[in-house]
Amino acid sequence: MVELHLLPEFKDDRGVLTPMDFHEFPFEPKRIFYVYDVPKDTVRAEHTHKTASVALVCMNGSFLVECEQQGNIMQVLLSHPRECLEIPPGVWHRIVSKSDNSILMVVASEPYNKEEYETN
Repeated sequence: MVELHLLPEFKDDRGVLTPMDFHEFPFEPKRIFYVYDVPKDTVRAEHTHKTASVALVCMNGSFLVECEQQGNIMQVLLSHPRECLEIPPGVWHRIVSKSDNSILMVVASEPYNKEEYETN
C-alpha cells in the first residue's frame, strides 16, 4: 500500500535538518538518485516496479504523484522535503512536476535493472 510518511525535523537558528535513518525504513535502500531541472508539467515515471519499492522526496518545488493499484487511484502532492511517499512493488505511478526547477530524490530497494520496469 502507498504510504505518506512525515520525516523528522530538527530546527534551530542555523536552519533545518531532516534525517532519513535507513534502519527505520520499510526496506533496505540499495540506490539513491535525483531528478532535477525538471520543467513544470513534465511527466516522468509512468511505470510499475516488479520487485522494487521506492520512496520519493521532493527536495525543491513540487510533484504530483499519481498511483494506481487494483483499480484504486491515489494522488499525492509532494511539496516539502519532510514528505516521503513510499510506493511498494506492483503500484503503477506517474510523476508530474508542478513547478519549474523541481528536484525529486528517489530511494530504491534495488539497484537499477531495466527488466524491473513495466510500462503498461
